[in-house]
Amino acid sequence: MDSIFKLNYCVVIFLCTMLLLVLPERATSKYRIGLKAGANYTWPYPKNHKPDSRSYPAGYFAGILMQVDKTKNLSLISELLLAKGSQYVEYYGTTEFPNLNKFTYYSLLFPVMLKLKSFRSIHFSTGPTIECLIKATYKATYDSKANNFSQVNITRELPHWGLNYAMGIGNEIQYQSCIISLELRYLIGLTRYRYKEYPWDWRNHSVQAGLIVYF
Repeated sequence: MDSIFKLNYCVVIFLCTMLLLVLPERATSKYRIGLKAGANYTWPYPKNHKPDSRSYPAGYFAGILMQVDKTKNLSLISELLLAKGSQYVEYYGTTEFPNLNKFTYYSLLFPVMLKLKSFRSIHFSTGPTIECLIKATYKATYDSKANNFSQVNITRELPHWGLNYAMGIGNEIQYQSCIISLELRYLIGLTRYRYKEYPWDWRNHSVQAGLIVYF
């Protein structure tokens, strides 16, 4: 029920933002609806505990967006995205921490971006991104099979809401009646995450490589 409530809450925020973007200048502004999907690479910036090995399997993101063109070269974008990220951390030859730590999460991202068209079809974007945690799981494994931990749901023990700052660059291509955009975006995590059993105090940073189709 918590996940459904969070989803409904974010959908309401997304719809209200779209109305705020469109209504003030509905007679002059042009808007476009689009679908967006791609790969999501997430890694933490730890405050303490340096591991021996780190790996960050590729996650994904997908969702809907609306772009409102305020001028020829300036637009506002509101997005609602579902994202998955993973972090694997290993420690060798120690009994202080589990040898292998696996952290996986699902979240809703709500970016509000300012988009500036540059030379030719290149554009730059920047703005805040609100993050709503839907589900987070943690699994720790020791060398000894007798000490293996089962997967634990830690959603309630982490902040449910977070804030990121995003910067991106992209390129748009006209294809028949649609506009296709390739975009690379970097999210700087501003919210601190900490789980008592997880040997880090961290902030999430992400790189997203995505495809957008405007209708």
